Amino acid sequence: MTGTAKDNNGQPLTGASVMAVHTPSGTTYTTIAGKDGVFNILNMRPGGPYSLKITFTGLQPFTLDGLNLELGQSYSVNAELSQSAQVLEAVVVGGRARRAAVDRIE
Repeated sequence: MTGTAKDNNGQPLTGASVMAVHTPSGTTYTTIAGKDGVFNILNMRPGGPYSLKITFTGLQPFTLDGLNLELGQSYSVNAELSQSAQVLEAVVVGGRARRAAVDRIE
């Protein structure tokens, strides 16, 4: 399986997560879209059906179900992810303060 992941403005989604699941067996194949949003998943078992899900932070997931792969053939997907209605309000980073030991000389 090969393809591209882009947003609805045609911009490539480098780093998009791609997951294909062979529905009958539950076998999962994953990859990350590289430069220009291009992704490849090699050595998938022929047949199907497969479900495909492509995700990218801040965008609606792209999903396809019922995909069937033929032996020796590459299945091509051109995914377009739309803006999400969900807004990330805040990011909270936690930590603990450490005190350094200080020797006093009197």
